[in-house]
Amino acid sequence: MTANISGKFPASLKLKSEKRIDLLFNKGMSHFKFPIKIQYLILAQEKSNPSTFEIGVSVSKKRFKKAVDRNLLKRRMRESIRGNIISPLRIMLEGKSLTVYIMAIFVGSSLEGFETIDKAMKNVLNKLLKEINEK
Repeated sequence: MTANISGKFPASLKLKSEKRIDLLFNKGMSHFKFPIKIQYLILAQEKSNPSTFEIGVSVSKKRFKKAVDRNLLKRRMRESIRGNIISPLRIMLEGKSLTVYIMAIFVGSSLEGFETIDKAMKNVLNKLLKEINEK
């Protein structure tokens, strides 16, 4: 985890692998706080491997036909994730041999402001951090 977190959402933390996303949705668990649902999977690694995590965001094309609206919501979600979880998650995983995959999904049907998204994101991410802390 040598990614530089200087106010950005680095490419090294983005969940893009189709195999990992399938694994996440087949074996993962979820937390929900309207309008955000997070699907997550926590995997134990060998002790010699460092902890890693990858995060993805998703907005339904069925609910938001315009790409402009989907992209706006995804930007708001990524900003909330960047501000609320990247640093605490990195600190929490230090010294543990875990791999964490997270997918944040917007389940609302109307455009929401950043404050609403941020509040819901903090709530579900805090639940996730508590679970990681227990492992």
